[in-house]
Amino acid sequence: MKKTIIALTAFTLVLILSGCAGSGTQNSDSAIETTVSATTEDTTAATEETLTETVTEAETSAETSDETTADSTAETTALTETTAENGDQVTPVTDEAPLIALTKKLLLEYQEIDSVCAFGLATDSNDTYQPEGSDAVYQRVTGEFESIDDLKRYFAQTLTGDEKEKIENSVFGCEIPIYIEHEGKLYMANGGRGSNMNYVMDTIKVSNITKDDYTATFKNEELGGELTDHTATVVRIDGEYLISSIK
Repeated sequence: MKKTIIALTAFTLVLILSGCAGSGTQNSDSAIETTVSATTEDTTAATEETLTETVTEAETSAETSDETTADSTAETTALTETTAENGDQVTPVTDEAPLIALTKKLLLEYQEIDSVCAFGLATDSNDTYQPEGSDAVYQRVTGEFESIDDLKRYFAQTLTGDEKEKIENSVFGCEIPIYIEHEGKLYMANGGRGSNMNYVMDTIKVSNITKDDYTATFKNEELGGELTDHTATVVRIDGEYLISSIK
């Protein structure tokens, strides 16, 4: 009898323990599932929030970048327009270095002008003209110059005053002009001469500088290598610097 009671008691404990174990396992699984579900939801929500913030930040950044670019472009455009508007008002140069560079540029242009005056333009030898009563034979000029006015405008880009007048007289006002017009075309006389303009550019010096003019001195290498001294007066007219005389 006692053995029977002990056996029953032991069986009952086993059933009780088995029931608790089963219930605990189920509760544990349920808790795990609940925790995983909650964690997943939290993670999903956090991810969605992060993505939303990222997209918002990206859009904000893009908008800011566009605005900054637009502002920068507007400022650059305004600056360019201001510079363009002020371009006509050239500030007088007073420093020696830029004036020396400017003088070099003008002297190089003057050498090219002298070449034009020395029968230096290209011509069509098959298109000739001889004025009545003249021994001079002219050939039609080819290239950029089509009239005497074109040549005068070309001279005026570098020269003014006495120097411009001297050059024009040497090609248009002499007994046998170097350039004439005939039937709307520009002709150059047959001829030629050498050029004695061999300015030594690294000898240029400037002085007597004002807002309206300055003086430049430089040397010229003559035939045979002799160096001679020369002086040029450069004036500022309507913002442009031009040679008014060379001696």
